[in-house]
Amino acid sequence: MPESGELDVRPVRAFLPRAGLQVDESLWPASVPAMAQRLHELSHGEGFLEILRTRVNQIGFYLMDEPDAPLSFTASLGLVALLHDLVAAGSQVVVATHSPIVAALPGANLLELGPWGVRHATWDDLGLVISWRQFMRDPQSFFRHLFDEQDARR
Repeated sequence: MPESGELDVRPVRAFLPRAGLQVDESLWPASVPAMAQRLHELSHGEGFLEILRTRVNQIGFYLMDEPDAPLSFTASLGLVALLHDLVAAGSQVVVATHSPIVAALPGANLLELGPWGVRHATWDDLGLVISWRQFMRDPQSFFRHLFDEQDARR
């Protein structure tokens, strides 16, 4: 607290211990394992994947809502490997995703939700796969609908 006695209301943007700074690791926030470890050694996505690896590792029934959201391309592949291992060990996993990487899990039973309701689909026929293919083929065709004409020419 500043000498004036007023509460410092600036948001905490990072917890970054540095050389010469004494941090009591028994007090919050340093006592939170994620702050003490996954923050400085792992990216957000890597830390999330590590949490899944250490906590989602027993045979069971798992419901996951977009577990790929914080993940990079490479970390998404790691998630697919984790899901594969869970299923191979006897687990059942239901995953809601917008990721063509996660949807490509070999052996997955794919259901697509849309205005039509719910339907079985193949990976190649998923709307998200079709959209990503179109975007990768020609990103500018998507951007020209988002930006005014001057921005699109830059």
